[in-house]
Amino acid sequence: MAEQHSRELGAYPQANLHQHVGALVAGSGRRLRTPPPRAVAVLVTLAVFAGVATVASAAGSASGTLCGASGCRALPRTLAMPLSEQNDAFTPAGRPRPAPYYRIVVHGIGEGHLPNRTIIWVPSKKVWWDAADHTPYAPLQFWRSEGTEKDFPGLAAFAAKVKPYPAPKRWALPHY
Repeated sequence: MAEQHSRELGAYPQANLHQHVGALVAGSGRRLRTPPPRAVAVLVTLAVFAGVATVASAAGSASGTLCGASGCRALPRTLAMPLSEQNDAFTPAGRPRPAPYYRIVVHGIGEGHLPNRTIIWVPSKKVWWDAADHTPYAPLQFWRSEGTEKDFPGLAAFAAKVKPYPAPKRWALPHY
């Protein structure tokens, strides 16, 4: 069997291996069929998509909604991602008097993203109630200065499409 194999490949198998793309099947002398080009293309495409999905999940993802009296709107990814990260600059703030507000709920996935965050945004007072789930750590909940246009580009324009909730008699704040 080794002699037959040696004869088919030649004295120096490495020299003409490129001529024998198919492998020999258990000494039968038959070559295995090479996959058709379409199958190879499908496999390569699947491998590329798997690689892209892995990179995307490593970078994280986020989704969320902005709600007001006129309803809720899904946040575009360009807003949901930075809102799920909590890496913007802010200063602590006191509890404002009740005023019209929006409720923003964001869910993040991946390293550096908060799994759950609820923001009560009071634009007229320029403050947020920020309730963030920091699992496995204790949640953070506090009044703070609102995010800036630099940190969350387009948030004010996006919110302008939704009528805010009316001012409550007193704040009923979300907790995690």
